[in-house]
Amino acid sequence: MTREELEARLVRKLSAALADQFRSLKELLETSTSPSDEWWREQGQLLEEALIPTLEELAIAGHDAVIPAKAIPILDAIRDWLLVRGVELIRDLTDTSRAGLEGALADFFSGGVTLQELTDSVSEFFGVDRALRIAVTEATRAYDLGDQLASEELRELGLEVKDVWNAHMDSLVDEDCAERDGLESADWPTPQRPPLHPNCRCWITHPSMFL
Repeated sequence: MTREELEARLVRKLSAALADQFRSLKELLETSTSPSDEWWREQGQLLEEALIPTLEELAIAGHDAVIPAKAIPILDAIRDWLLVRGVELIRDLTDTSRAGLEGALADFFSGGVTLQELTDSVSEFFGVDRALRIAVTEATRAYDLGDQLASEELRELGLEVKDVWNAHMDSLVDEDCAERDGLESADWPTPQRPPLHPNCRCWITHPSMFL
């Protein structure tokens, strides 16, 4: 599958997982039950199951775009990275949702707002816009991880590998990304690789490495 296809799948999976989480939350609140720590842990596990396999495929795709062959050490490196990034991502997703819900839940259980008012006020944390932003950003991060691993392999073989920034030069492109488009890493304003910001769709290529 292409990066674009894998990214679209990640968007679908995260959108569905957040929608399921929202339904589960509403079922709890209909019984006047506040989401417990255990509930949040279970939701985190469901998010992990939805996201990690596709992120692994994206990292492999990023590697294969440079070297179309995968050795066991590369797969191990990708999975080791996902063990760390996966935990960070699920924690950040959960912490943001919990923080966003905190005040609204307090208002609900004190009788200050109705269930409908509560769900309306927090729906953004479980919606498609959030899923799209996170999925696009994390797809870019995973794809770039694969690219970095492949580039390191080539450098270890003694090849000179140049990193060139690529941006989608369309109406959605960020100004900072547009300024980097076509530049080698020595000319980047900072050493940061993609994603440069939320919703970043940039990628790195190595056009002269086999010349």
